[in-house]
Amino acid sequence: MNSKNVLKALAVKDLEAAVDFNCKIWVKLLTRLEYVKELRAKGCRIDDGCIEDLNKIATLELLHVKNTGVTIDGLLQLNGLVNLKKIFFSADDVESITEKLLQLKIMLPHCDLVIDSIPYYFNAIGLFLSAVKKKAARTGLK
Repeated sequence: MNSKNVLKALAVKDLEAAVDFNCKIWVKLLTRLEYVKELRAKGCRIDDGCIEDLNKIATLELLHVKNTGVTIDGLLQLNGLVNLKKIFFSADDVESITEKLLQLKIMLPHCDLVIDSIPYYFNAIGLFLSAVKKKAARTGLK
């Protein structure tokens, strides 16, 4: 086969139409491409087990994993996606994962987080006060 005929890149891969298909296979196949800009896997059967493969898609700029098995803990393992600009995902209780969201934002500072279709914005004062209280609690200060 002539190398010119080989698919090397995708601007967008929309897996939403493949909800009944095991999308883990698609994610693994996408790692073989030189360039994938967006992956829309909303509602697909993927979970934190796909993170290792997602990390191999270094050109990814948008990741849509809303209503999947991908959790905040899985997203915190996205250490290879430095080009990521936006992540869409779901969370049952945003309040309970605030610290993890901050960790994710520190890890991916140029990436916007959209949780259950709502852009997530950080309250800098609240985060600062929370950090001070935790440090005080660890050191025994009041």
